[in-house]
Amino acid sequence: MLPFPGLACAAWILPAAFHLLHVDWMSLPLLFFGTASLVRSGVALFDRLMLTCVLLLGEVITAGLLFSLWPWGLHPVPMAGTLLTVTLVAALVTGRRPTLPRRVLPTDLLALALAAYASAQLYRPLRGRSPNERLLYTVVTEDKGSHFSMFDAIHRVGGYTYFHAAEASTSMNPQMARVYPPGSHFLYTVLDTFLRSTTDAGPAAEAYDRYFLYTILGYGFLVLALVWSARWIAGPTVTGWRRALVCAVVGTVAATGQLIGVFTLGHDSASLGIAVLALTIAVLVRPAGRVREQVLVVGAALVTLAFVYNLFVVSAAPAVLVAAVVYRRRLRTAPIFTAIVGTITGAIVLIPIVGPQLTGFSQTKQLQAAGGIEPMSRNLVAACIVITVASLLTRAGRRSPVWRVMSAQLVLVTAAVGAFHLYQTLTLGETSYYYEKAFQGLYSIALIGIGSIGLLLRPTLAPEPENPRLRPLARSATGLAAVIAGVTLVGGIQWGPVHTAEGANGPDTTYAARWSSGFDRQRVGETAKVLRARGFFGTGPSTLFVYSDTGTDNWRISFLDAILKRRLGSLDTTVTGIPWLAGLASYGQGGRNREQEVRRLEQVVRDSPKPLRLVITNRTLAERFERLAASQPKLLLEVVRTPAIE
Repeated sequence: MLPFPGLACAAWILPAAFHLLHVDWMSLPLLFFGTASLVRSGVALFDRLMLTCVLLLGEVITAGLLFSLWPWGLHPVPMAGTLLTVTLVAALVTGRRPTLPRRVLPTDLLALALAAYASAQLYRPLRGRSPNERLLYTVVTEDKGSHFSMFDAIHRVGGYTYFHAAEASTSMNPQMARVYPPGSHFLYTVLDTFLRSTTDAGPAAEAYDRYFLYTILGYGFLVLALVWSARWIAGPTVTGWRRALVCAVVGTVAATGQLIGVFTLGHDSASLGIAVLALTIAVLVRPAGRVREQVLVVGAALVTLAFVYNLFVVSAAPAVLVAAVVYRRRLRTAPIFTAIVGTITGAIVLIPIVGPQLTGFSQTKQLQAAGGIEPMSRNLVAACIVITVASLLTRAGRRSPVWRVMSAQLVLVTAAVGAFHLYQTLTLGETSYYYEKAFQGLYSIALIGIGSIGLLLRPTLAPEPENPRLRPLARSATGLAAVIAGVTLVGGIQWGPVHTAEGANGPDTTYAARWSSGFDRQRVGETAKVLRARGFFGTGPSTLFVYSDTGTDNWRISFLDAILKRRLGSLDTTVTGIPWLAGLASYGQGGRNREQEVRRLEQVVRDSPKPLRLVITNRTLAERFERLAASQPKLLLEVVRTPAIE
């Protein structure tokens, strides 16, 4: 084995060579498996790799603070060199030699299969389509566009937008650049940089298409994280067909059920946040190996959670407190290390939580904001909570600290979500967007706690065959039956064609099948496809589109167009001036003059800091603005008439 100086040189020479060959992505498996070989928690290979994921996510997020401030930005060579050096230092300090477990469990393959299925279903509508045709599915909501704008801005400024808000704000919402947690966007940007061997995002339309694909992979990771978390919490006492049942139920719910709405509505940070929340709860509830390694894994998970979706830190906080109490004797074996890591973790976690407050951002006001979101099933959450708490009725459940921590966590988070419900009801008269977000956190925590059902079921369904050679076959058959039962129990199989009525799924229609069959396609995507084919959307000068009588339609397509032109920052106030202008597409038809709305649109044009192009489908309205452009040439206003969009 090479001495440390030689390995340290290799940690920089290899990334440099990869970069010269335009294969920077090769640094990622080198870093991942190098780190995994030093981890000692997890006796099975899949467990080891998932714990390594948690550690590396936290390491990259934390290193992002350095990457955002040093002069090299997100260049893949210094990033990889630094991270590989940290890995080598960890090996030197611990004295560990590289080693990986070889044990592979059948449920490892089940978890991977369910994650792959979810990603394949989400990708299915895009397969074989041209970039223009993909707009039908990739242009879904303004949320997706906003998240892309942060991904794109991080590419451009070379780090977290917190530290480069002024520069980032030219292409994205200025407030979002200052206050929104950038963790998921940062991770996707780092991945994109290594895969493409460049820090340049390239044309915005192509970058948007890649970003959409990364969010598909992100949802696959969500499925993987939920299945693994449920299995990890269940532990070695839940084996055989019971483990297969738990993994099948959790994975099927995640891969085909309501959670897919997080993806289809463009809630990209929440999607990755749910995955990290599940991983965080898992490593808190059931410690990962030795104390120091456990503390590092928990710290990495909490840092990642805070930067990816800081609302979910509140959902994880009860588990931190309960685990600290229940496992206090373990933690006392390394008090100084625990205190140091805990202090550093707390300081980093506070950055995306307290930092926005220093800019005048109001968390209270934000928590009352409205938004498009689908409520999660209350029945499923209630059932999972009952099953988990019921595990304490068994002797094994009462004696296990894992289920004591998990039950207490669920009760406390349920109480917190209930208090939030009461708060919003008293202040708003009803619950709103962020209450449902908080409930999504409870939903994921309750789902991974369903492993407790294994304590309520018999380990064997029937006596094993007397012939030893037949026993593995019998166990496999029982496990397969459990998987089939779990998948069908939660409605994971699509029977026949997709049926929807007024946005609701018909009998035996899964959310995954509804998306993959094109039923979640949005009108804005169809409009974007038509306008792109006509040479307007995503190309040319700054544009306001007036094609609909509904002001929000005009605003949404203009908003997304500004993002793809990387001009949202300079046009934000202009674009937000049109959602309330109704009836413009039918101006002058049937006595509909809409004079007040037209004058307001004229004022929006005059107040724009940048020259505008108006793309209008109404002939009379277009002629009026042509006269405005002629009478006020300093506006540099361009008016384009285009046929109506059906």
